[in-house]
Amino acid sequence: MKLILSICLLLLVACAENQKKEKKQTTTPTIKTEVKVEETPSAIDSLEIIEKEVIEEVEVIEEINYNLVSIKKEACDGDCPEFEVTISKLDSILNFNGIKNVALEGEHQLKLTSEQYSEIIKRLDSIRTVTLSKSYLDTSKTFLSTTTLTIEKDTVTVNLWKDTPEQLTNMYIYIEDLLYDQKYLEE
Repeated sequence: MKLILSICLLLLVACAENQKKEKKQTTTPTIKTEVKVEETPSAIDSLEIIEKEVIEEVEVIEEINYNLVSIKKEACDGDCPEFEVTISKLDSILNFNGIKNVALEGEHQLKLTSEQYSEIIKRLDSIRTVTLSKSYLDTSKTFLSTTTLTIEKDTVTVNLWKDTPEQLTNMYIYIEDLLYDQKYLEE
């Protein structure tokens, strides 16, 4: 590094000397001087360390989940409804996104009554008393619709409801009944 700086200084001095001589010879000289400074490995290493520290700080931040329940029902080989539902913890809003084979396509919101919201909380509390598997799938039944439920941080995937805990089935049926009552789904 010192060697490079010394060479640059010598070049600058030489250019300055030439510039003085050229000024004596001509009235309007044009001189371009470029100085190239190379970074040392230690400078690059310190930049990498700073970058790693920033990345590590970002990774510590947790994603805040404001959804109490999320449901994603995928299409089947027939005319099964395809939709997504989320229920917010903050304001007890049910967000419905009708995708296919539903009475109302697109995004819609429903403000749950305090009784409806309390009933969902009660059913969620009953689910917490059982151990849920991550999956209740029968891979031989590929023609069935797959439903993915996310309850706070736990995700469960179902395509055959007969093997799921009764508490999970009851909560899903209650939310689905709300969708039918609001005419989001067709009977």
